[in-house]
Amino acid sequence: MTEYRWQDVRDRACVLFNDTPRDVQEDAVAEAFMKRPKAVIDKIEEIGQAVKNGRISYGWPLMAKLAKGLGEGLAESPLVASDGAEREKRVRLAKIWMMNAGIHFPTEGEIEDELFGDGGSLRQWRDDRELVQEFLTMFTDVARPIGEQLDREELERAERHKESRRKLAAMTPEEKRDLAMEIRAKLDKRSTERPEKPIPTTFDGVVREMD
Repeated sequence: MTEYRWQDVRDRACVLFNDTPRDVQEDAVAEAFMKRPKAVIDKIEEIGQAVKNGRISYGWPLMAKLAKGLGEGLAESPLVASDGAEREKRVRLAKIWMMNAGIHFPTEGEIEDELFGDGGSLRQWRDDRELVQEFLTMFTDVARPIGEQLDREELERAERHKESRRKLAAMTPEEKRDLAMEIRAKLDKRSTERPEKPIPTTFDGVVREMD
């Protein structure tokens, strides 16, 4: 079960908005947080991005205005809110990311910063050292070895390509012509050896293949 603490969310908003709230603004956002914590957190991130991009100058007034709509008609809960389903979703997506993009990261520190840093998808659980260690172990034992193997294969392909270009550059025009003819002959032979696919026919509703 995931816990969201208002103080942590407030501090995050102050960083994103580059500003501190007035008391009335903080009260409005905190009240909405007690009812819909995840919705408030998502809206803070959205407004924070708008501030960063220069679309708006002040985040707290807009957040306070939107918070009134987020919290209407819902019962309050403590200033520590839980959302286990959201954590499970984020962890699952982070593991998929690890096996696609994370395999190319060189160090554990960069993985931890990417996932649990200020912009990471798991930043809300950065203090859960067990979860952090789970991902670092996954990176060290599974993801990075795959990435290193792919890196080696890429280097080998590059070296083979480089060597082929070097040999080609050293050939005389006659040798290049002979090589081209040899390659063409191999391709022609391969195409003539390829078996033709039988043509299916339909008779009385039964699909048959012609001999």
